[in-house]
Amino acid sequence: KQPKPNPAERRIAKREVLVQQPKGTLQLHIENRCLDIDRIRDISPFGVCLKLKAVVDKGAQVRLKYSYHGTQIEVLGTAVWGKAAKSPYPNSLDTLGWWVGIFMHPSSMDANFALYRTIVEGRNDGLLDESGNAFYW
Repeated sequence: KQPKPNPAERRIAKREVLVQQPKGTLQLHIENRCLDIDRIRDISPFGVCLKLKAVVDKGAQVRLKYSYHGTQIEVLGTAVWGKAAKSPYPNSLDTLGWWVGIFMHPSSMDANFALYRTIVEGRNDGLLDESGNAFYW
């Protein structure tokens, strides 16, 4: 039997589940906080699922920054859902972090594609300027 689709799930494109985590540094900036990202579960040019050690409120406006060997990409987004990451061990009351779904804003689409290609495919296809920074059209 096929599972019913979740009506709250509004993905525009298929997400790529990552086998390996990116080699660079990925951080989530919310207001005056900078949160390190424990893990990326999946990504598309329109959204990403991240695991953090801190709770992120639904609706929070965020900046996702990735840097590696002179490449710097920044995308704008909104936290659209969050959920506690439970321990895989039975009877454990401890959570291991917080899963958060980020919708990446269309206003930074060039940077969104640059981030996606850099993380998934290890390339940027010229979506970055000569300094290695993502640019916006």
